[in-house]
Amino acid sequence: IARFALLFAEVKTQTKQIPLNFFSIHLVIIAQKGDIMKNLFIILFSVLCIWMIYIVVDTSIQSNLFKEWNYLSSIPWMRATLWDFYANIFVLLMWVYYRETNIAVKGLWTVLFITLGSIAVTGYVLIQIFSLKNGEGLEKILVRK
Repeated sequence: IARFALLFAEVKTQTKQIPLNFFSIHLVIIAQKGDIMKNLFIILFSVLCIWMIYIVVDTSIQSNLFKEWNYLSSIPWMRATLWDFYANIFVLLMWVYYRETNIAVKGLWTVLFITLGSIAVTGYVLIQIFSLKNGEGLEKILVRK
């Protein structure tokens, strides 16, 4: 959490500001060796996770999936979207199964990926990025623990 807070704090000696004029916001990226990409990924995956949480909550408030299921399952594109979703989950789980050594952890992420989709996937990636030690590159999260 402290590292995430540093992304938005101004550290005059080791930072580079990137202005986003459209929103009049300044993102601060810590310019340490190899950390620029990590920080960019943290920002991107955090925004994506927050956006997906918003979309799911907003949609859940507007529509009950269980009441709409018969209608939704009759739409060919909905069926195709579900197949696409589960194919992507399968690919991502193969990465998790390769990476993780503990069977309970593998099982937990399987349940979370299937039930929460992108929210769980972005959460997993963020956990992996935050677990990197200083100086470790993103390639470290791709390999087996």
